[in-house]
Amino acid sequence: MKPPKIIKFRVFKKIFRSFDIQIMQGKGRGHKRNPHFMMVGTDGTKYPIPGFKNSDDVSRAYVNAARRHFRLSPDDGVSHREFYGRA
Repeated sequence: MKPPKIIKFRVFKKIFRSFDIQIMQGKGRGHKRNPHFMMVGTDGTKYPIPGFKNSDDVSRAYVNAARRHFRLSPDDGVSHREFYGRA
């Protein structure tokens, strides 16, 4: 399976929540027009992503970087089919 180039932010959140990774809005220290969201794993690891509305698109680059950070990439044993199948 080839991963999609873009996915909706609501789908992005749903997939990562299925892996017990919460997505919370930052405290506003970043750019005021584009607040950042923080992804937080169960072990306390954090990864920032740019703020989006639920209908906005998330590019594959952000998805791949977050997958690598939380060890959800194919190299870590989570296939594209298993990852995107949780949407």
